[in-house]
Amino acid sequence: MRNTKLFKALTSLKLTVTTLSLSMVVVFLGTMAQENMGLKMAVDRYFKSFFIDHIAIEAAWNKTTQLFGSTPDPLTPEELRHAKRWPVFPGGYLLGTVLLVNLLSAYYARFKWTWSKLGILATHVGIVMLLVGQLLTDLLSVESFLSLRVGDRKNYSESFDYTELAFVSSLNSKSNQVMSVPGWKLRQNKKIADPTLGNLELKVNQYWVNGVPQGPRSLADAFKLRQPSHHGEDSPVAMAVDEFKAFARDQDPPPRTVKDLKALIDDFGRVDRRLTAAEWLGIYQNQRGQGGDFVIRMITGQIAEFIATRGKEGPLTPREMANECRRFVEALKHRENPPDENVLRNLTSLINDVAAFCQQRDMTRFVRDFSAFVEDKKLQPSGADSGLIAKRYPWVEESPESLSMDSRNLPVASVELVDNGKSLGTYLFSARMISQEIEIGGKDTKVSLRPKRHYHNLYMTLIKLQFEKYRGTDIPKNFESRTLVEPSNSGAPRVVDIYMNHPLRYEGDTFYQYQMDSDQMRQASRSSAFQVVENPNWLTPYLGCLIVAFGLIYQFMAHLVGFVKKRKAA
Repeated sequence: MRNTKLFKALTSLKLTVTTLSLSMVVVFLGTMAQENMGLKMAVDRYFKSFFIDHIAIEAAWNKTTQLFGSTPDPLTPEELRHAKRWPVFPGGYLLGTVLLVNLLSAYYARFKWTWSKLGILATHVGIVMLLVGQLLTDLLSVESFLSLRVGDRKNYSESFDYTELAFVSSLNSKSNQVMSVPGWKLRQNKKIADPTLGNLELKVNQYWVNGVPQGPRSLADAFKLRQPSHHGEDSPVAMAVDEFKAFARDQDPPPRTVKDLKALIDDFGRVDRRLTAAEWLGIYQNQRGQGGDFVIRMITGQIAEFIATRGKEGPLTPREMANECRRFVEALKHRENPPDENVLRNLTSLINDVAAFCQQRDMTRFVRDFSAFVEDKKLQPSGADSGLIAKRYPWVEESPESLSMDSRNLPVASVELVDNGKSLGTYLFSARMISQEIEIGGKDTKVSLRPKRHYHNLYMTLIKLQFEKYRGTDIPKNFESRTLVEPSNSGAPRVVDIYMNHPLRYEGDTFYQYQMDSDQMRQASRSSAFQVVENPNWLTPYLGCLIVAFGLIYQFMAHLVGFVKKRKAA
C-alpha cells in the first residue's frame, strides 16, 4: 500500500504546501466576499462547504477589483441565494479534510517513535485536534441572543437567523404548552401537517422573507416621516396625516385593495373642503380649543360679517377662505379709524393664524404626494381575511432580503388554519407584530411568528447596565451588565457581572456581553444584549492549543539540552 501512487500523493509535501496555499486563497476570497454576501453567507459558502460556487467567487472578485479602481455592480440577494451555482474552487471542508488525511498518512508512512520526537508528535496531535474541533463546532454549536431591559426576567434566548410559528396554550396556572413550526417549512409555501400540531393543518398561501404589513394609517405615518417638511406635530404634513388617519378609521368597510386605498385618498381630498365662512371659523375655534374665548368669538364674527358684505356667503375652498382673511387684515389697516398699532398687530397675528389654519386644510398637494408615495410602495395584497393584523394591515410591503449582520430579516406569512377539516380563516402573521389569540380545538391559543427560541435551565434578570464611551464620541468602549441568575433547579440565585471578555458559563451555555452600537446608546431606554453560544465542544480548541504549546516547548528544550551537552563535551 505504501508504494502505490495514491498513497505517495497523499503523503507528499507538495500536497501539504498546495493545500496550505489554497487555504490562504480561500481566506482572502472569503474576506473579500463578506461585504456583498454578509458574514454568515460568506462563512457558509467558503468555509463550511466542500466546494465554492461561482456566484460566491464572483462576489469576492467584484470586491477585489474595487481595490484597483473598478466599480462593478454588486450581486443582489436574489442572485446570491437563488441563482444556479456551479462548484469551481475547493472549500474549507475539503481543504481541511485533505490536510488532515495528508498529515495522518505522512505519520503512517514515515514516523518512527523516539522520545526525541515527542514534541513533533504532540504538535501535530494538537493541530489535528484543532481541525477536528473546528468541524465539531460547526456541526454542534448553536448561537442566539438574549435582550433584556432593566427589570426584565427571561429563561430563553432567540435565534439571529431562524423563525418559528409558535402556538402557545395554557395547561394550568403555572405552565403553557408550546408547539412550533420552523420558518423554513413556511418558506416552502406548502400544506403543513405536523404530528405535534394534532388535528391542525396549515396552508401557507404566501411567505415574504422580509416584509412590513401595511394599512392606511401605517402608510400615512410612513409618509409623514419621509417628508422633509415634517418638523413637528404642528406642521401641515403632520396635521394632514392626522386628519387622514381619523378619516380612514371611520371607513366601514375599510379598503382591501390598493385601488380602494387610492379611492379613499381621493375621497379624503374632497370631504369638507368647501364650507361657509361661519363653518370654517367654527372648525378653527373648536380645533384651537378657543371656542369660549370672547376675543376669538368677536374677531371671527367680524371676519364672517366682512366676508358676507363681499357677497361670499356660499361655500369657500380652503384657499379662498385664507385669502378672505388676508383681505380683512388689509381692510382693517385702511379704515378711517384704524385700531391702535399694538391692537392691530395682535389682531393681524390672530387673523393670519386663521388664514394659515384654513390654508393647511387644502389637501390637494397632500393627496397628490401621498398617492404617489403609495404607488411607489408596490404593495401586495396579504390574502388574509381573519384576525386583528389582517384587518388593520390588508397589504404587505416586501423589503429587500438583508444579508448584513447588523440587521435582521423580519418575515411575514399569510396562513390558513384548518382544524379537523374546518377552516378557521386565513391569518396574517408577522415577526414585527405581537401574538394573536385564536380559538383552536376549543382552547384559546396565542399564535405568533417570532424568532426561534432556545430555552435554558436558568432565569436571568437584568439589575443594572453600565456603559462607557470614548471621550467626546459616541463610540462604545465598555459594557457591563449586572444580572441575577436563578437556576431552574434547586440551586441558589446569585448576582453575576457580565462584561467584555468575562462571560457567564452555565451548563454548557456561554453568555457573552454583546456590544451596543451608537444608535442604541442614544436611546432613552437602553437594553443589554447577550450573545449566547451553546457549544459542547468548547474545550477542544483550548486543549489543542495547550498540546501544541507543550509540543513546541518540549521540542525546543530537547534541542537546547542536546546542544548544551555537546558544548560541554567539546
